[in-house]
Amino acid sequence: MDVVVTVPKWFGLKEWIDEGDAVGTPYSGQLWDFYCGGGKPDIKIGERVYIVCEGKLRGYAPLVKLVWNGSRGSFIRGGNAVAVTLKER
Repeated sequence: MDVVVTVPKWFGLKEWIDEGDAVGTPYSGQLWDFYCGGGKPDIKIGERVYIVCEGKLRGYAPLVKLVWNGSRGSFIRGGNAVAVTLKER
């Protein structure tokens, strides 16, 4: 099952884009975490984590690892992100 996460308002689009490997560039080998709370989601390695930033769907990346401890955890991604921006909010 794919999941959708929302980037906090204080973390803008430019910061989010600057954070990881750019779409279409070779994977650098670095991993990035997206921390959140709540119950452990029903997602498996390789499924998509969609990103919403500034109210719009911006893209997705395949999940490479899921770390969960009770009610907090993180989605971990590597390269191979795909940019997808929809005009609608």
